[in-house]
Amino acid sequence: VGYTHSNLQLTAQILEDARAMKVKRFFYISSCAIYGNASSTSEKDNFYQPLTLNGKFKMLNEDLVWEFCNAHNIQSTSFRLFNLYGGIDRFSILSHLERCCRSNQVFQLRNNGQSRRDFIHVNDVAELISKSLFQEYLPQALNLGTGKTVGISEVVSKFMEICPSLKLEMSSLSEVEYSRADIRLLNEIFGDFKFRNILEDIPKLR
Repeated sequence: VGYTHSNLQLTAQILEDARAMKVKRFFYISSCAIYGNASSTSEKDNFYQPLTLNGKFKMLNEDLVWEFCNAHNIQSTSFRLFNLYGGIDRFSILSHLERCCRSNQVFQLRNNGQSRRDFIHVNDVAELISKSLFQEYLPQALNLGTGKTVGISEVVSKFMEICPSLKLEMSSLSEVEYSRADIRLLNEIFGDFKFRNILEDIPKLR
């Protein structure tokens, strides 16, 4: 019940508030989790395979936002964030690695780190969304990712250069093996945006 309230019900309430305040444009922060194991991450394909509860709720919320805004003549865009990192987050792989390093805890490395992810820095996301405010037209959904993947094993290896004492424990768990943003729409709108690179950011954690 609490999870449903913090997702669908709150989104519905915010939409009602936006309508009452005569908001002309509505942005929703969604997630690449809606794609799951789908082979394509094109916003135009509308082909999703969410594997997690979070992904399923994000997909439902996107539908809710679109239907509501369309009915009330509000422009809306759902930003599908890929693997976010940076800032003071408590959920990214870097935050987990830092916590394990500081507290001497064991880091669980799933499936030998073979999965590949599209990592995007929170500052890049903030800049892109800020720029979106000045765009006359935006699509119904827009991927926010770099369009490139980095292996989990690469991230862990790079981190161990600044924390060689990091303890690893191998585990096996079902997960999305490959996740990369299709950024053709993003490039059409913003051109060649200069993204930060997670492997280049790791040494700055010292």
